[in-house]
Amino acid sequence: MATRATYEFVQGFLDQHIYIFNRLDGYPKGAAEHLKNATTAESFLRKNERSEITSSHCIHGDTEYRYVINSKNKTIIVYEREYPEGYCDHWNEIFDDTFEAFLKE
Repeated sequence: MATRATYEFVQGFLDQHIYIFNRLDGYPKGAAEHLKNATTAESFLRKNERSEITSSHCIHGDTEYRYVINSKNKTIIVYEREYPEGYCDHWNEIFDDTFEAFLKE
């Protein structure tokens, strides 16, 4: 299913932010599959061949979901688009908990 999403990985000693775009299965259940055993940007890219590094969440105006994965404290925040395409700043937070809880849900 062509549900586009961006994934922001916050990782490393300096809390580096790495953004990844994926054009398929970006809804939460599909994202959980993409994220299984992939808690870093590197492991996510290796596991998901159709993913690509991007410069930010806003560069792709047609994304429906945003994921912010903090590798240090193992948390994830999920946002769903509130307004139509092209509006980068209007998102609803629909999940904020541990990475483990997200994969279970």
